[in-house]
Amino acid sequence: MMHRECEPLAVRSCRRPAARRRGFSLVEMLSIIGLIGTLLSLSAATLHRAYQVHHAALDNFRQLEQLNFWCQRWRDDVHQAVAYRLQPQLELRLTEEREVHYHLEQGQLVRSAFRDSQRVTRETLSGTTFLAVQWQEATPQQASPEASPSSRELLACHLQFHPQHGEPQPLLWLAQVGGGSDRKSDAGESDGVTRPGGGSDDNE
Repeated sequence: MMHRECEPLAVRSCRRPAARRRGFSLVEMLSIIGLIGTLLSLSAATLHRAYQVHHAALDNFRQLEQLNFWCQRWRDDVHQAVAYRLQPQLELRLTEEREVHYHLEQGQLVRSAFRDSQRVTRETLSGTTFLAVQWQEATPQQASPEASPSSRELLACHLQFHPQHGEPQPLLWLAQVGGGSDRKSDAGESDGVTRPGGGSDDNE
């Protein structure tokens, strides 16, 4: 007669099948998917807004670069001018053969270079629309309240932006006329040559 050995209780308990682990229900899975979709949509909107801000800042930087370039070019032209005429456009005579004209055309600032009365180049400041431009003579005090009187004349350029650019402050460019100047009136008649030192000559 065979006798079955009795197993210890600890060994028998280990052999019992493990309890099944409960998984996610369909409602829980749909809730998690919906939450992830909401987070992704918010992230996409934030990234799109950041891209728009970056693009606008880049456009503004490029416009500032162009304005700075044109301001420096205008100052160089005024420094080289030996004569000028104000209104309705600014006409700068650099030499007997060369002239540079600035005027506003359909809201764009235009620079035209002439040689022997023939236009050789025409450039436009693109990307920025102006409502008005005004050329006038200025005093050293407009450049700096502490400036001392100078024998060289100053020209001022007032640029007013179009309302589509918001409400920026108008631009003011100032430059000294190089080598004296013989200013002409709006009608084209000569009204004297201003010499360095404040002297004048009415023989022109």
